[in-house]
Amino acid sequence: MPEQLLTADEVAGILRATSARAVHRLRAAGKLPGVRVGRCWHYHRQDVENYVNNQRFGVHDNEQNE
Repeated sequence: MPEQLLTADEVAGILRATSARAVHRLRAAGKLPGVRVGRCWHYHRQDVENYVNNQRFGVHDNEQNE
């Protein structure tokens, strides 16, 4: 089964973020990888789940790289 790509609006719903703009800010800050398809950004479901788990268990960006 191919990996599912989510829109910023769908990710915002999963993260309970205020808007798709908040998702784009996470991507711009390097906290959530995204894939540009045409003019739109999309996000792999696994990357979103990893982000949620890292936030839940308190893993910070500098700890992920060690």
